[in-house]
Amino acid sequence: MGKTVRPKYQGTEQILFTSDTHAYHKSILKFCPKSRFGADHEEMTELMIKKWNETVGPDDVVYHLGDVSFGGSEATAKYLKRLNGIIHLVLGNHDSEDQMRKMNRFESIHNYLEIIVQGVPWILFHYPIFEWNMMHHGSVHLYGHVHGRKMEMPEGRCMDVGMDTRTDMGLYTIREIKSLVLNKPVRDHHDKRG
Repeated sequence: MGKTVRPKYQGTEQILFTSDTHAYHKSILKFCPKSRFGADHEEMTELMIKKWNETVGPDDVVYHLGDVSFGGSEATAKYLKRLNGIIHLVLGNHDSEDQMRKMNRFESIHNYLEIIVQGVPWILFHYPIFEWNMMHHGSVHLYGHVHGRKMEMPEGRCMDVGMDTRTDMGLYTIREIKSLVLNKPVRDHHDKRG
């Protein structure tokens, strides 16, 4: 799939994760009424920018797991320029790699990404993966795409970090995710269930 990246951090910045922001998506308010707010898609996008910038500082690092915006190129570029932080993008099914590269806003762009942060392997992909690399050695798989729908995922350290898993249109800090997933069991590679 790809090589594992060991990002270097200063230790003062936050590390955050999100997916499926769907800025300017006209129908997302109807599809996800419990997690999206605003009178229309433009107000929703303004509220997302406000929440993002209240949470993310200029030196904070964000891993966005895809489906950034449904606005055209110009609206998306303006939206991205207003967001704080150093953003790494893992492409989603609604993202054009060419368009995203032209934005000159992302620190890096990937189809799939493996990183090691704070001694933990993190497997980042837009889609949920039933069996992911190093799963049996304690890696954490983060994904989006499913907008909070319950999935038949195996027991283990995985989590939907999409915006629609929250009720505040916010992002997840690495500390929050670790508290939610690192206490889950590491699945035995030779598990005979099923």
